[in-house]
Amino acid sequence: MLGLSASGSFLSRVLLMLGLALLVLTPGAAHADMIFLRGGEVLVGEIEYQSPRIIRLRTSQGLRTVEKDNVSRISYDEEEEAQYLARQREEAALEEQVQQLQSELQEQRETLEAERSALEEERAHMRESETRAAQAEALYEESRWRSLVWPGWGQYHRGETVKGGVFMGAAFLTAFLWYRADGDYQVATTSFEENSTLSLLAAGTGNSGAIAGAFLLANEARNEKQVAASDATLWSTLFFGLYIYSALDAYLGHSPLSFLAADESGRDAAIPELLLGYDPQTERPVARVAFRIPL
Repeated sequence: MLGLSASGSFLSRVLLMLGLALLVLTPGAAHADMIFLRGGEVLVGEIEYQSPRIIRLRTSQGLRTVEKDNVSRISYDEEEEAQYLARQREEAALEEQVQQLQSELQEQRETLEAERSALEEERAHMRESETRAAQAEALYEESRWRSLVWPGWGQYHRGETVKGGVFMGAAFLTAFLWYRADGDYQVATTSFEENSTLSLLAAGTGNSGAIAGAFLLANEARNEKQVAASDATLWSTLFFGLYIYSALDAYLGHSPLSFLAADESGRDAAIPELLLGYDPQTERPVARVAFRIPL
């Protein structure tokens, strides 16, 4: 009985050792080791070798050798390993979310920057347009009072050289002809007054021949005076008409007769044509103003 009991106890120990060996060799039973370093890093793998000085650990990235002086502690706890791995997965997920949020924020920042640049560009264009408008308004203000001083000066000042030149040239011409016609009128008036006085003196003599001669001279002087007055009125009317037209053009910023378009030759139909000629019957110069009105 004693031998049987001893042999049974030995057999039980052998079976227990075989079971432990099978448990160790079973792949499902193997678990990773965790080495906590003093710097806060955690290494997960399988310890293949350790000495009083170093530890060699097989990790997923390869073999890693660490100094034991840098090791805070070593854990063989499966539950702690599972918690650590779960925490790593959560941290990885959070890191991914953070990166996604950062990417979205970067896209929003780029969009806002593009919108801000577009807005700044639009504001710059508006400021430039306002500046140009203010400069144009100042230029037109200057052109208005200049055209009041002399026809065409304002148009020439604001860059309309052709129109301004036409206005100024026509104004000088009409002013000169007006001045000359006024001089002829003054001479004719003096001559008429002298011949009128002569007619009165001739009438006092009672001589019919002297009276007739004085009358003819006075009548001729009166006709010359009327012609001179007509010429002076014509040129003065043309001058003041041109003056008013130029002032309106400068004030409005364009031709008052804006419905008149330029013809095929490029001439501005709103600018009147000053036609000068000679009348053989009266032996006097004539002038007329013509507008081109398209039908």
